Amino acid sequence: MSLLSCNCLNVQIPVEREILPEPFFHTQLLPERDYNTLHSLVSEKENHIFSSKLIQLDVSPTKTIIRVDSLTGIQKLGNWVVVRCLNCHTDCYMFDKTRHTASLYVLNKLTYNPEIIRGLSDCNDLSPAFGIVIRSNPQIRMVPDHDIEVIEVLRHRVSEFITQAKHESDEKLKDFNEKEAKRISALERRAWSDFKHVISNIETESIQVSPLSLSPPENSPQQISPDSPKTGFPNTQLPLLSDSDDLPFELDGFSTDNTRPHFLESSDEDEDSDSRSETSSVENLAHVSRSMPISFAHSPLHDRVNDLKVEHINLDDIHTSMKILAQSVTDPHYRDLPLPGHYQRSANHI
Repeated sequence: MSLLSCNCLNVQIPVEREILPEPFFHTQLLPERDYNTLHSLVSEKENHIFSSKLIQLDVSPTKTIIRVDSLTGIQKLGNWVVVRCLNCHTDCYMFDKTRHTASLYVLNKLTYNPEIIRGLSDCNDLSPAFGIVIRSNPQIRMVPDHDIEVIEVLRHRVSEFITQAKHESDEKLKDFNEKEAKRISALERRAWSDFKHVISNIETESIQVSPLSLSPPENSPQQISPDSPKTGFPNTQLPLLSDSDDLPFELDGFSTDNTRPHFLESSDEDEDSDSRSETSSVENLAHVSRSMPISFAHSPLHDRVNDLKVEHINLDDIHTSMKILAQSVTDPHYRDLPLPGHYQRSANHI
């Protein structure tokens, strides 16, 4: 392997031999490559590849591949392609991509050559090394394999270039990641703020809803209070009717006496002793009912023990509740009144 370099030691061109099939050369005749690798096909002439004179090589089945390092650039000059050093801008070599016979031109103290000038004059763009100033700017020299010091310098320069490129790439990637992290963090904060704002609005609206009382104002629409904390079932309150409102059926026999519930009044004053005993039991039951709340949406899960702790309710309220109950009764033969759990147990013993 041989190395070709310009005077600034910025270009490294290792030359290797490789056997390629014949169709490869014709189908991909001198293709254009990127700055990292350039493949040009030339015929094998061991003793004349790098000469002090201009060499034109013929095509043969055995090809030699020249790989150009990443510190070189490619410039088009019409039908010619020039490989140029990116550091000192010296043209290292050139070739004609239109011919089926690859022509490789290497500079090493070249003299004026009319053939190259005629080839470059068609594109009106002359190379500093291959053009008119070809006599005064020969900056290509051979680097033999045994020159270890020069080879190490070339490798060091290439290593520095790769390290710098990697550092720049890492910096760009780091900057991109930081910007993305800030953007995502801002989106998360905004989403959390919107979430708390929505929750605050919901809580404000729930506070503004007034709780329902046991005795709503007259002619008020039917309302449903929040779920009972004890049972989890809705506690439905029916609207109250005034004394002048018509009921769906007669309430004959209902009393407004504050001392006794209307359903405990006896129609026969001359009962025997057994009847008086039953009346006494009913009076005891009425005494128990005074300490119990009136609930029409009773559930089996209702806490009966806590019901007994409710403060005393006036019998007028009980009578009013019975009027509310009367509105919900549609069967004229309906006689049984809904009783709370404790009231039901006491009634079973009567």
